[in-house]
Amino acid sequence: MLEKDLKRNINSLVCECISEGKLARKALEKFVRDNNFGSGLRREVADYFYCAVRFYGIFIENPDNFDCAKAYERLEKERSFGNILNIIKLAGFDEKIGEYIRKSISLDTLCELFYRAPLSIRVNSLKTSRDRLLADLLSKGYSSAATEISPFGITFIDHINARQLPEFKKGMFEIQDEASQLIPFCMQIKPGEKILDYCSGYGGKALSIASMIFGAADIFIYDINQKRLATALKRSKIASAKLKKYKNGLQKFDKVLVDVPCSGLGAMRRDADLPVRLKSRDIENFVITQRDIFNEALKNVRQGGYITYSTCSFLKEENEKQVEYFLENHKVKLVDINEILDKKYIHQLALDTFFKTSPAVNGMDCLFAATFQVL
Repeated sequence: MLEKDLKRNINSLVCECISEGKLARKALEKFVRDNNFGSGLRREVADYFYCAVRFYGIFIENPDNFDCAKAYERLEKERSFGNILNIIKLAGFDEKIGEYIRKSISLDTLCELFYRAPLSIRVNSLKTSRDRLLADLLSKGYSSAATEISPFGITFIDHINARQLPEFKKGMFEIQDEASQLIPFCMQIKPGEKILDYCSGYGGKALSIASMIFGAADIFIYDINQKRLATALKRSKIASAKLKKYKNGLQKFDKVLVDVPCSGLGAMRRDADLPVRLKSRDIENFVITQRDIFNEALKNVRQGGYITYSTCSFLKEENEKQVEYFLENHKVKLVDINEILDKKYIHQLALDTFFKTSPAVNGMDCLFAATFQVL
């Protein structure tokens, strides 16, 4: 149990993060570093801090008496009553976002987003196999298991600093949620095709495509953030993925992925302060940006080719309503996910028309994807 003075200091840090808009992760890292806590206390401090942020709606009622166990008890009590509006308030969402959430997600899925996500990695088949890497991890004492649906995934039972493992430094795996590992399966990629990841970020999905197709596709990446792009290309060399930088000037591709900037609400389990940082105007801006990016990316798809739109959000404003907009404003047709994915994935994920995952249904982050053919 945390001492009163330490708890009071952590509470002040929580309030400071919220009032000044500081990123919780960076603020906590500095706090822990400045106080030079031992490993055991460091974990206890982090657990309490993130719980207080995650349940900010409860925390702010009475910070001095905030208790993590009681917060989760209250969450489950509200779940049993079926009151989704009260659960939304527990996290401190603003009222308009709360209304978006109520119309977009089930009560059980929302409740599960309050719990910490497991650590999952994707094995790089260009370097090793899942069986080989899993056996190696188990032999070293890491409690881990193969993911149930992704053929490339491994989940750790306990959270560790996976980036410090020698296997990561050698490019044998990437840190990636199981749902994210499955997005490339929505693209129907075939050997020899020309692929563009238009919003590549740090290259996670492009690297996944390269691994899935065993390097037998011509994969280009593009991102407006040049630092992220440089990091992706550096990681590509380590992973033997041979990703190429997309250069200015229109090119035509068989398949284009647009994993657009979004609210990130689907990954709320990993981003505790997101509910209190996110504002309704942010959602409105994301919707505009997503449409602009789709419009630009579409110019790079050959006639008859395919474009896959994806988000790490569960909001209909960023997902289903965007699909409706694209169909009304572009010469594309929606391809039913049942026509793309292997039947075993359809059954395991309980999919209908779109690719959608949920921690309540299959233990994954809430990701969305829709694939269109260009007419």
